[in-house]
Amino acid sequence: MLLVSDVYDEVRRVMGQCDDASTFNRISDATEILCNKTDIDPLIGWVDINTAGGRAITLPREVDTVLALNISGVPSFPRDRWAEFHLNGKGTDIGPSCNKYWDDKGDFPVFVDPASPVQLTGVALAADITDEAELWVYGYDINDQRIFSTVDGATVDGYRVVLTESPAAPDPSAPFFKRITEVRKSTTKGFVSLYGSNEDSETALLGQYEPFETLPKYRRLLISTEACWVRIQFRRKVFRVTTQTDRIPLHSRYALMLMCKALQKFDDDKIEEAQVYEDKAVKLLIEKQNASNPPVSPSIQVSPLSTLVDPCERLT
Repeated sequence: MLLVSDVYDEVRRVMGQCDDASTFNRISDATEILCNKTDIDPLIGWVDINTAGGRAITLPREVDTVLALNISGVPSFPRDRWAEFHLNGKGTDIGPSCNKYWDDKGDFPVFVDPASPVQLTGVALAADITDEAELWVYGYDINDQRIFSTVDGATVDGYRVVLTESPAAPDPSAPFFKRITEVRKSTTKGFVSLYGSNEDSETALLGQYEPFETLPKYRRLLISTEACWVRIQFRRKVFRVTTQTDRIPLHSRYALMLMCKALQKFDDDKIEEAQVYEDKAVKLLIEKQNASNPPVSPSIQVSPLSTLVDPCERLT
């Protein structure tokens, strides 16, 4: 694992005269390309999630791709988003299954959906409660109609949530959201929390957004049965670096430097020279990874798909 400060000066030298933002962007681009070229160990992680007896799981923001999942300690198999349309499948969440599986339901802007229509409030640092700091929420009301607001006499999509320093009662005139489809916020100095209050004044945390998040999205899974917990192996997202103290999920400093040089050559339309630098960077990275990995071999997994087994033991 590297820090941006480990390569910052060298990247500035390769790029020539440039500002901090350009340097951070170049380091971010080089890191992302190299991480996509190989299965980098620092990008692989595990997380246990308490599902509280439910089926829907909203994943942490750092999760990019779910590689494996077991349900309450029992292995399961993945189904992509085409599964509900397959002629041999069970459709859209219809009927029980004898197997354990999980479905990818796509991206959602909140941790949990409102259990009933709610009015929204936001909590932020005092420094973020300004005219420039915005938190807009988009969705549908109790009649399944799109929610609009009036701003300076014009009708605009969505509702701007009022930000306060601590949880407060919602504006009585605020609309009730039955379903939230998108959240948009400005860059802030601190975290911003989104709360929903129903007609009985019961309040729940719906989302908590980091300062750099502007269009928050969280991947959500649906498991085949109610469970108390799940264990997930996943591949992390590669975030953009913004400071010299940010971490870079790579082991080879020189591989990163070669990739930065390759991008510089690409910018100058020197494609052949750039490819040489990129190939060398990937080669160094793979060699470093192979030297760090233990000598293991994958196990064989068998799916009983023949007609000789009980239907409950077949994958559906």
